[in-house]
Amino acid sequence: TTSIGSAFMKESAARHVSVTGSGLTAIDHSALSNAAPDLTKVDFAKCPALQTVGANFGARSAIESLTLAASVAALGDHFMITSSGKEVAIAAPGVKVIGAGAFSGASTRAVDLRGCTALTTIGDDFGKGSHIREVLLPPSVTSIGADFLRDGQAPRTTSVTAPGLTAIGPNAFGGSAAVKLDLWKCGALLSLDDDFGGGGCVEQLRLPASVTAIGARFLCDGSGKLAAVSAPGLAVVGEHALLKAKATKVDLRHCPALRHIGNSFGQLSYIEDLQLPEATAFIGDQLLFNGR
Repeated sequence: TTSIGSAFMKESAARHVSVTGSGLTAIDHSALSNAAPDLTKVDFAKCPALQTVGANFGARSAIESLTLAASVAALGDHFMITSSGKEVAIAAPGVKVIGAGAFSGASTRAVDLRGCTALTTIGDDFGKGSHIREVLLPPSVTSIGADFLRDGQAPRTTSVTAPGLTAIGPNAFGGSAAVKLDLWKCGALLSLDDDFGGGGCVEQLRLPASVTAIGARFLCDGSGKLAAVSAPGLAVVGEHALLKAKATKVDLRHCPALRHIGNSFGQLSYIEDLQLPEATAFIGDQLLFNGR
């Protein structure tokens, strides 16, 4: 047997699934989707030739533990979308890339990918619209695509641990319901791309000392009453930060290296109290212009 067709074990009522297949090279799309909520553990470790896991694997399932052979190098798009396992751990030592839309719409609280020790890249829309509160990544991950955890439904704190991560794509955490974002354990992260946290509820943001710059439209159109940022290495904030923000107080005093704030900071916002560190030497045009 070299391949498994689409919808393999779809709507299965099993609790644990273990597959042994020395010649198996491919699993087609939608495998183990819509599985019964009792199915929480899936093991393909004894499929040493397996290379391809198709799109929609585990969609709408409750899988919490997945083990793949080291031969698998990539996971297809929409991996485990709208899944409901409370805490999901993936052990796939050969996987280097996870496709777009993984875990989007999932009610999962935590995703642990530290068992994917070769993983370098995570595609766009990871966890979009999900309830994920915690993401744990191996040191090998260097980049995450656009819309990471966008429209997240976790209401309190969302944290990311990714010691090798250097870049997150635009619109990360946009529309997030989380009040507190903690990226402190992303110790190699260099900057935040445009539109970070836009339209969300973020009131507290913690960044590692490695982050030196934040792109345009940072926390724009946010609904949080407070915007407090702790980022000891941050030197530059791009233009239109906090545009149309509902926050009445912005506290950047815990960004002691911040020296440059771009044009139109807080334009059309509700900001009444802006607190800056002593290092801030330049603020661009239209500061708090047309404030509410």
